[in-house]
Amino acid sequence: MKRSVVIASILLSLLFSKGEVVFAQTVTIPDTNFAAYLHTIIPSAISGNQLDTGSSAVKHLTYIDVMLKHISSLEGIQYFTSLTYLNCAYNNLTSLPALPNSLQVLGCGTNPLPSLPALPNTLKQLNCSGCSLTVLPSLPNTLKQLLCGSCKIYDRWGAMLYQWTDINAGWNGKDKNGTASTDGTYFYVITYTDNTGKTNAKNGFFQLLR
Repeated sequence: MKRSVVIASILLSLLFSKGEVVFAQTVTIPDTNFAAYLHTIIPSAISGNQLDTGSSAVKHLTYIDVMLKHISSLEGIQYFTSLTYLNCAYNNLTSLPALPNSLQVLGCGTNPLPSLPALPNTLKQLNCSGCSLTVLPSLPNTLKQLLCGSCKIYDRWGAMLYQWTDINAGWNGKDKNGTASTDGTYFYVITYTDNTGKTNAKNGFFQLLR
């Protein structure tokens, strides 16, 4: 009996030393839409809403694009430790979890985000236009591009007619339903975040002539 115990102990030691015994470490992905997306890109690493964080598919994934996926939570994103690109724009996010330290590009615009978590020191591009931010966290020295702003058009009675967050976009003289606006005076409000993290606002008026 004693000999059998010794042999079993030796075999276990050999297995551990060769790295052949691996215990799955699973976490719950609470958002069903985010879980559905992960099923399409790393099916071997997720079962239902349970993500195997020890999977090589999770550890080595570098690109996630969940724009317009109706996602309310990105809980679990912090386990993708090689992630360099994350686009989560146009969702229903009110918060973001801790971001991977490897992240270089973050697009989180047009979400009702009141704040952002700490930004990784690897970040090079940040687009948070159209969010509800009043201040940004400390910006890393690696950041080369920052897009955080919006423009709104109002009529003379204070009704908002149109809004855009794309820096290359503009107003075509129509309201958000596509109806052409009449000649007259209109007002604009531009909000943006500068490279120090401070939010600024500019406003004025113009004449629409057809």
